[in-house]
Amino acid sequence: MKMKGLLSIIACFVFFPLSNLGEAAVFNVSDVAELRQALLDATYNNEDDTINVAAGAYDVSGSGGTLLYQPGSTGFGSDNHTLTIQGAGADVTDLDGGNAVRVLDMTTAFLSDDSAAHITMSGLTVRNGRPVSGNGGGGAVTTRDAVITLTGNTFGANAALERYKYGGGAYIASGSGEITLTGNSFDNNTADYGGAGAVVRSNTGPILLVQNTFTNNVDPNWVGGGAYIVTSGSVTFEKNIFSRNSSQIWGGGLMCLADTAVSLMNNTFDTNSSGTGSGAYISSNTVTLTNNVFSNNSGRGDGGGTRLATFGGSITLTNNTFSNNFAGQGGGVYLRVLGGAVGNLYNNILWGNTASSGANDGNDLFVDSDTGSPVNLFNNDLGIHADLATGQSEDLFITNTANYSQGFNVQQDPLLTADLHLQPLSPCINSGDNNAPELPATDFDGEPRIFNGVVDIGADEAEADLDGDGFTPSQGDCNDNDPTNYPGAPEIKFDGIDQDCNGHDLTIDIVKAIYNSRARLLRVEATSMLGMNAGLQLDGFGPMTWEPIDAKWVSNVKPVPQNPGTVTVSGIEGAESVQVLAH
Repeated sequence: MKMKGLLSIIACFVFFPLSNLGEAAVFNVSDVAELRQALLDATYNNEDDTINVAAGAYDVSGSGGTLLYQPGSTGFGSDNHTLTIQGAGADVTDLDGGNAVRVLDMTTAFLSDDSAAHITMSGLTVRNGRPVSGNGGGGAVTTRDAVITLTGNTFGANAALERYKYGGGAYIASGSGEITLTGNSFDNNTADYGGAGAVVRSNTGPILLVQNTFTNNVDPNWVGGGAYIVTSGSVTFEKNIFSRNSSQIWGGGLMCLADTAVSLMNNTFDTNSSGTGSGAYISSNTVTLTNNVFSNNSGRGDGGGTRLATFGGSITLTNNTFSNNFAGQGGGVYLRVLGGAVGNLYNNILWGNTASSGANDGNDLFVDSDTGSPVNLFNNDLGIHADLATGQSEDLFITNTANYSQGFNVQQDPLLTADLHLQPLSPCINSGDNNAPELPATDFDGEPRIFNGVVDIGADEAEADLDGDGFTPSQGDCNDNDPTNYPGAPEIKFDGIDQDCNGHDLTIDIVKAIYNSRARLLRVEATSMLGMNAGLQLDGFGPMTWEPIDAKWVSNVKPVPQNPGTVTVSGIEGAESVQVLAH
């Protein structure tokens, strides 16, 4: 009976298919040849595959050229399973095209059904890709219905230079699959005809970009210096940075065309340049911007900070900051709301922007609207040359004011810091509308959106300096209702109040300070309500000694050449000084 049972167990191990135990294969590779073979094998094994790419430099410009993953095409299998390529980290795993070839070309579009052939790539650097033809200088990732996920990669110094080709750093496209880019960097890439940093396209699938950076990407001929996004679905941008990108025509930082909806929250657009929409050029049925910062973007046409357009839909801007942008019209913002579309601007800072077309060119805001399109402008801070009553002036210009409404707007210097936060005395503090559409729960820094009952204007929610002493609670004010309490304030001894906000009332008392000239001895005695925990020292002479019997701190310093005149005793609660008596 025991032998029969043992044979039965062995038979189970012999005949049970290994692939059914999770249906996953793992490839560990450490050179180009192994990586190339793993990509091929992954199209044949009918399993979900993970390729772990060890740290190192991988030059793909030699024999074999571009790394290919093309299930369903000639020379490859027809596996409809997931592929995950995982590097050891973008800082240590380097795939290099040698300025001769595209680094990666991955597509599941040859499969008749790729609904399970999802592609994930993480922890890699893709650089120096330069194909002779086609889209995607560094890499091309395309699917029919499969999901595409890129996380923590770097695409640098790639180029797609064939005429009318897209995506210098990467070309990413899907028919209906979701596309998600998180924590990637696209730097110093070039494209001839759009999306120097990256092109992301989808027919119907949602697109999500979170915490990516697009820096120093250049499209010398067309659009989308940082990124070019095209979809008939929806796009969401959160916490991305677009900086120092440029394009010739539209969207120096970002060009986004979406049929359904575009949402931007907590993004930064800084020092981008283009003809029109220098920071961002966005067109969609519904456009929503909250907590974004646009600064130092410049262009020749419309919308130095951003150009937003809709026909029959809505554009809503809530709690954004536009500062020091430049354009022909609408230096800060250019809105196009036509066909009954609605334009909502609430709680935004539009200050210090410039338009160069001439009088009434909307330095801060230009709105191209028609009779049937309401424009609502409430609780914003605009330039002093904005005629809010008429809506047609140098800093503010609305082409058709038939449905223009405004109120509670501010026209004062917002007192921004160098990094565009509100200073304690900013007029934007507590001047917003708590009922603004799309009001976010947190500000640009992720801090709670409302302090002291009323929302602030702009991307930053500041703590108010309620007592006017120049300090807020986050700056160390321990009692913001008393102007005598702040960091460094003069302390009043033994009053039980911590005026200087160091956590203690001052209770140091110097009971003796005597200098004996004959012995050249300085003796100082001090007490504190903190007793042995006061940690007292005689400034200039070092720590004092705690004497528990007399419950006091003592210093006997010798030799001291002459009477120091005054001495200071300091500890965790503050400092006290007295004049030294001669003996």
